[in-house]
Amino acid sequence: MTEKTRIILFLTLTFCTIKGMTQPSVPLPEFYIPRPINLPSNSEGRNYQKKSTPQKSDPFTTNNLPLGATAADVIRQTNENAQRVMGVPTPGQPSNRQAQSAELQAYLEEDKANVYNNTMAKYQSYIAQFQQMNPDNFSITKAVYLSEAPFYNIPLSYKTFEEAIKQKASLVTQLLAKEGLSIKNPTAVHYGIQKLYSQDNIIHNNKTGKDTLVRKLKYDFDDFFGKHDWTKMLVTKLLKTNSGQCHSLPLLYLCIAEQLNTKAFLALSPDHSFIQYYDSKGKLRNFETTNGNVVTMDWLIESTDVNATALKNKSYLYPLTSRKLYANCLGDLQRGYIKQNGYDEYSREISNKILALDSSNISGLMTLANDEVWQFDALLRQYNFPPKEKLNQYPTLQQALEKMMAAQEKVNATGYAAMPEEEYKQWLQSIEIEKEKQRFKEAEERKQDEIEQLKKNKQNITNSNKG
Repeated sequence: MTEKTRIILFLTLTFCTIKGMTQPSVPLPEFYIPRPINLPSNSEGRNYQKKSTPQKSDPFTTNNLPLGATAADVIRQTNENAQRVMGVPTPGQPSNRQAQSAELQAYLEEDKANVYNNTMAKYQSYIAQFQQMNPDNFSITKAVYLSEAPFYNIPLSYKTFEEAIKQKASLVTQLLAKEGLSIKNPTAVHYGIQKLYSQDNIIHNNKTGKDTLVRKLKYDFDDFFGKHDWTKMLVTKLLKTNSGQCHSLPLLYLCIAEQLNTKAFLALSPDHSFIQYYDSKGKLRNFETTNGNVVTMDWLIESTDVNATALKNKSYLYPLTSRKLYANCLGDLQRGYIKQNGYDEYSREISNKILALDSSNISGLMTLANDEVWQFDALLRQYNFPPKEKLNQYPTLQQALEKMMAAQEKVNATGYAAMPEEEYKQWLQSIEIEKEKQRFKEAEERKQDEIEQLKKNKQNITNSNKG
């Protein structure tokens, strides 16, 4: 090896070693720390670029040498690597190596783009079906199906999904018949549906003459926010496993009630949803599907930390109108899309559709706010985190900051407040305590009703004797 070659190799190795060293990360000033508003059940980061950076192999590796290679072989391999880095042709090196590599990379990028385009086409197809429904009068069963199906590579057919819902409705019919209650009585129907959530039930099969044990719908405590597995949030998964959480359990209740021609409403609280319905006296009842309990409004306000702003704006604890429920289901579809593709122009387009239906929809507002955060963060990195006092030198960055703050302010104006995961676990446990209180209260109400009835009967008997 000549002295000139040694110097070139040394300089090349030194340059590549320095270049390959890990660069210290630029500390992010407190003012610039992005504070994304967590999308219910989490969400993925912005993903406008659908390209991945290929892993670079070490240009100076000698791992390709045959077993038993000599020191001279190692030096020769090292020299050839250095020449390759400097663009010097090496003996036996294909002249079209770079062209082949570029062609392969282009193929991989094209394949990835095709996957993304196919995914987007699938979501566009389901949204098109969504928009064919009337937001003021639509099937919640169909809306739930359309919001979930595109997330699966091979979704259930709507016929199969609907049949599974009808089977649940059939169980309610049999439970009511067993107790001599009418399926045409709304109060009785709610009572029957709630039995699926509150207890195991015995159903008699007339064809076989045998009794069948139907296990109650259970709460799935594993990944109940769907951070790692979004299917945990879906009614499709609930129908398959008989377990769900505060997102899928109330939606299933609505679907069953729809099949039985009985009205029920979805209501929201921070990172939670539950069922509301009117009883025979016209009183609004709250049913907690996660535990099969009827709960009081006072308990809901106190335990879920609903603030005055949210109550004033009716963001929480109020039954959703048909249009708001429709927008909420479209938001579920959007969250599935973001889980698979991240934030992009299409997720923003869906947000605009949601907010056109319901301008106060928390999910739609939060999605836009998250999107603005990721855009601002990307620009910060692009401009290498300039200090706050120099922001006016970067009009694009200044504008992005203002848009981010405005988007977050719209969310804050609704009264939204996230419930931390640990706090939510404690809240689930508190339902049991409320359950016992509610049972005692209902027992007292029944006792008072019986006393009132006895008084009426006594009065009737007295008046009859006078006559």
